[in-house]
Amino acid sequence: MGPIPFTHAQETCLSFTLGLTNLTIFVSVMVFSFIGPIMMEKTGTVGVFVFFGITSAMALLFSICVTRNTSYKYVEMDQVGDISKV
Repeated sequence: MGPIPFTHAQETCLSFTLGLTNLTIFVSVMVFSFIGPIMMEKTGTVGVFVFFGITSAMALLFSICVTRNTSYKYVEMDQVGDISKV
């Protein structure tokens, strides 16, 4: 995984959610480090590659479908009290 997930978590998460985010990253590293050798023995290199390819594709679909609207929008209230998006 490298330092990219941790750097991204520190840049995007609030301070009180950073601990849970880091815990999730560490748990996923531990799970993959236990699953990897077992899969390597049973399925070989191709099986491990397919497994990580499928999980990456599922993560991409999750990112597209669930987290599609996370951009910052500036909202102003006019004098009447109506909200207008800028």
